[in-house]
Amino acid sequence: MIEMTWPGGEHSFALRIGELQALQDITGEGPGASLQRLYMSLQGNALMGGWKIADVVDTVRLGLIGGGMERVEAAKLVREVVERQNITSLINTACEVLLAALSEKDPDAGKPTGEPTPQTNGPSTE
Repeated sequence: MIEMTWPGGEHSFALRIGELQALQDITGEGPGASLQRLYMSLQGNALMGGWKIADVVDTVRLGLIGGGMERVEAAKLVREVVERQNITSLINTACEVLLAALSEKDPDAGKPTGEPTPQTNGPSTE
């Protein structure tokens, strides 16, 4: 999860596996492809970039939801920002949200899950 200030204010954003899957279903491509399109548009002219509307709007909307905002509130806020400014003003935000999601280490990675397994007294395989 990241905290950041964007054209809609200061909010928490997170794209967990469910939000990433939803974004993939919406765009028809993996989140890495969305990130690449967004990043390439930041390197050149955002107006001429190969990004999709869903790369921007749905990444930010799903990021807000993953960060704890209610679905309806997130959709309303993103729509208001796009109407007040324009969609290209959210390209950097979407890029940062996706980059954080794809590069952030899972805080539970490596931790055991479920019930502990009983110790055996057999020979060691080390």
